[in-house]
Amino acid sequence: AISFGVAPRINACGRMGAQEEALKLFLTEDKQEALKIAKNLVKFNQERQNTEKQIFEDVIQEIEKNNDKEKKCIVLAKENWHHGIIGIVSSKVTEMYYKPSILICLEGDMGKGSGRSVPGFDLYNALSKCNNYIEKFGGHSMAIGISIKKENPCSFIRKDLKSCCQKPKKPFRKFWQMKFLESGKRQQKLLLMPLERILFTF
Repeated sequence: AISFGVAPRINACGRMGAQEEALKLFLTEDKQEALKIAKNLVKFNQERQNTEKQIFEDVIQEIEKNNDKEKKCIVLAKENWHHGIIGIVSSKVTEMYYKPSILICLEGDMGKGSGRSVPGFDLYNALSKCNNYIEKFGGHSMAIGISIKKENPCSFIRKDLKSCCQKPKKPFRKFWQMKFLESGKRQQKLLLMPLERILFTF
């Protein structure tokens, strides 16, 4: 009930910019007020779901139109994307195409972005090489958040990420799980193998 019922609705408040509603729910001692806030949380979660669906469909359309699925990384920027939702969509894009993705929503003169990576590729380290056109960024190897000036084209970031996506010259001793597979039967047979044996498709 908490994981799939309460938590997503509390999380949705923050993503939709109404985090104070969740705080009020925890602080109130009035049952009627708590019920009213809870109903608002449901509405925010529905709004989050609709926004997420719309952005995801828009992103997939852009990927297919520009043939980005053939590129080593996916970097897209567009106005009217919700900066609180693009992280969720980026996760879905990375899982779908199994390659690093960064989505940027353009707001005024700036762009706010969120990215996700795949096992074996340090997205944080890769973006540290793009500091000439990224205002600021943070995160870790698998997920990042960035701020970028609107006039800085995504192609620069994509170019630097592409150079970092090349197959390593020296074999690694670490082991990584291969790409996510849709088939449950194939997923059961999935084995861990050395990174140097993985066929890099991103």
